[in-house]
Amino acid sequence: MIRIKKSATIPKPLDGPDSLGGTATELLIEAVAQNVDPLKFSNSIYGHDKVKDQLKRDQHGKCDFCEGKILAHNYGDVEHFRPKAGWKQTATDKKIVKPGYYWLAYAWSNMMLSCTLCNQRHKGNIFPLRNPKSRAKSNVDKLSREKPVFIDPTTEDPGRFIVFKAEVCVGIDPEGRGEKTIEALGLNRPDLLEDRRERLEKVDNTLRTFESQGQLTKEVSIEIRRNFLEQCIADTEEYAAMHRCALAAM
Repeated sequence: MIRIKKSATIPKPLDGPDSLGGTATELLIEAVAQNVDPLKFSNSIYGHDKVKDQLKRDQHGKCDFCEGKILAHNYGDVEHFRPKAGWKQTATDKKIVKPGYYWLAYAWSNMMLSCTLCNQRHKGNIFPLRNPKSRAKSNVDKLSREKPVFIDPTTEDPGRFIVFKAEVCVGIDPEGRGEKTIEALGLNRPDLLEDRRERLEKVDNTLRTFESQGQLTKEVSIEIRRNFLEQCIADTEEYAAMHRCALAAM
């Protein structure tokens, strides 16, 4: 996970009270006031091509959480950091509390692009707060009172909470937010560990071959490894956070 620099330009379907998203938000607020259940959300608005395309550009085609590339056949989900329909404080809670953050269903500030596994299989409706009593439950409540447990890469530097030891994510903050984010989002799930391990081993395997043939000195090997990692730390690159940690550890 790395810091995401979202565009200040809001996609047209979400921009302003008269936009598709603005109008739909007012309808949701009215529906809640009238105790309508269930609430209806329009994927054609928050999942509009213009919204997804902007998120894809802002995130360099990567999942907001695992940093895996979102391929053409898996375009990804528009992930609501604060769940729109309902929420759970913990993964073990049996019931989803409704309504959720309905007034943020079409809010650009509440959206990221996520791979299907991170969004649907892991995060889902889970949204823990450090103080559950401070939770905003309607559009008139103050979000500023909330202190989420999960790291929000659009407003925080994930590197303050999560580092890598080789391919493994490790939480480092004293409050445990990093570790709880890792666990809930499955950031050390087997498929991710394998993929990240293969990335790190790719250059090492090549270097070992040359070293065994006496073609590289130790100093040259270190320099080649450093150059490889430096090419992998840009925001555009898959698993940039892992490579940054590997480079820092050299």
